[in-house]
Amino acid sequence: MSRFEKMLLPITEGVEVNLSQEEIVVKGSKGSMTFKFPNNVSMEKENNNLKIVLKTNSQKEIAFAGLTYRSVQNNMIGVSKGFEKKLFIKGVGYRWNIDGKKLKMQVGFSHDTSFDIPEGVEMNINKENVLTINSFNKQLVGKVAAEVKSFRPIEPYKGKGISIEGQHVIKKAGKSGAK
Repeated sequence: MSRFEKMLLPITEGVEVNLSQEEIVVKGSKGSMTFKFPNNVSMEKENNNLKIVLKTNSQKEIAFAGLTYRSVQNNMIGVSKGFEKKLFIKGVGYRWNIDGKKLKMQVGFSHDTSFDIPEGVEMNINKENVLTINSFNKQLVGKVAAEVKSFRPIEPYKGKGISIEGQHVIKKAGKSGAK
């Protein structure tokens, strides 16, 4: 038996939950999200909590129980509070600005690089080197942060590039000249 099958997921205050056999729709102040249940996994509403129901106890369904629990939990947090990631840019002449629905970056290439901001994502630039990405979809926030970071990842010798908050880069020693 899965430990997630035993756990009750409390419904966050200010969140409306609509259950059916195949999916759950979660609505809140930030938006609405739908999660389609995997095979042989469903949920029931008990008082102000959600409970996972497995039709059999196979190893695959137990894994899907954990996936379902965390996905619905993230959906409830997202539509009520939202998710955020911060990116930092470091390097001489490296900068970014937001122009409408595009993020324009100068990251050491001979030309400016631009990134189209997807629907449902907000970007803000605090200070000159901090980019904040906000959305109600946790997966989308992580994907956008990874795509922006991929334009100029941190290089290990001087530490120049784009990094995500909390990322630790171990600097390498450069070449040592003849003595």
